[in-house]
Amino acid sequence: MEMLYDGMRLLMQRRNRHNALLNRNSIELPPAPQSTPSGSRPQSPVSEVAEERHLHRARATSRPVPPNPPNSPRLREGILEQNTALIRDFYASPNIVRAAHGLATYELLEEDEQQQQQQEQEKREEPPTNKATDENDESLQRYKESLGLGGGKDLSDASDPRVCIILSLTMESPGRDPVTIDLSSPGSEATLKDKPFKIKEGAKFTMVAKFKVQHEILSGLQYVQVVKRKGIKVSKDSEMLGSYAPNTDKQPTYSKRFQEEDAPSGMLARGHYNAISSFVDDDKKTHLTFEWSFDIAKDW
Repeated sequence: MEMLYDGMRLLMQRRNRHNALLNRNSIELPPAPQSTPSGSRPQSPVSEVAEERHLHRARATSRPVPPNPPNSPRLREGILEQNTALIRDFYASPNIVRAAHGLATYELLEEDEQQQQQQEQEKREEPPTNKATDENDESLQRYKESLGLGGGKDLSDASDPRVCIILSLTMESPGRDPVTIDLSSPGSEATLKDKPFKIKEGAKFTMVAKFKVQHEILSGLQYVQVVKRKGIKVSKDSEMLGSYAPNTDKQPTYSKRFQEEDAPSGMLARGHYNAISSFVDDDKKTHLTFEWSFDIAKDW
């Protein structure tokens, strides 16, 4: 029986400890017992459990309550008094505690009110548009002129749907007349592969592309060239030409000079080469692809 009573006592102690921790701020405790049970007769297990419960509750209420919030005027003034009602209300409404301690309070807004405030803030930050300001902006006007938007008569051909028309590709080298590949007529590039031109080994040369744009702005035009010898790819080069507006009578065509290159040299470099050239824009649209050939020789 004593073991049973001990087990019941431990169980009741754990249960009372848990309840005391949850309700320590709201339980009204009876005064602690002033007398002890008589030693003439054995103490009842029920009375021992009740005494342990009272002692445990007394110890729980003697523990310090949570401190004041940080930066509280009461804490700075050294006031140690705690309002247990405010501490209990903190979990339900923190604003009650913050207002009681002289701190700023915050209110949750509805979702519609938050969106409305955000839209009003964006309207205040949005700069006003002024067409007169654009007309007086010299740098903006120069930028438009660089794209061909500065005025002039549009030269777009309504019967030709092409946006970019490659007119020619010219090779310039010191000590030799320029060699031009005419691409202005549709289908003119079909016979270029059978008409190779000669390049001296080790010579410096520069390619120049001439073209025109119509109907719409051309964005990110790029020249891509793949060179093969006996079916094996030797090199792949690309050159960014830029973005262009449709041509006008003030500027009927565009021309772009590529970076200077050196022709390969040596006995092994001499021979016949085939090249595939393409003009592609940022939208991966190919405006022209053609094959041509050249020979690397010891002399012109």
